Amino acid sequence: MNKLNLIKLKIKSKSLAEESRIIRKEERKLTGEDRDELTVHRRWTVRQHARATYLAIAFIKHRSYKTVEPKCNDTALRDSYITPKVAAMVKKYGEYGDDRSITKWFEE
Repeated sequence: MNKLNLIKLKIKSKSLAEESRIIRKEERKLTGEDRDELTVHRRWTVRQHARATYLAIAFIKHRSYKTVEPKCNDTALRDSYITPKVAAMVKKYGEYGDDRSITKWFEE
């Protein structure tokens, strides 16, 4: 496992968490449609990127999916939106030659 790439992913995860905090703070200053737009960005975009990053870290560390996310109610969202993002992060940050399938990992 390449420790530097894992550290980069952890930094990405922490920066997404901080982005969510900053957005929430800025939401309190706004009203109306502007506030709603920021709320949607935080709840949808940032949250899903953070989830994908967390799952990519788990995949790279060879943790089983069920231990990381024991209950998943939105498999359609996971398969259509999260899986491609996890695959892209694993390709970018993962080990060369790690040919395990992300979709098979989700089913394990």
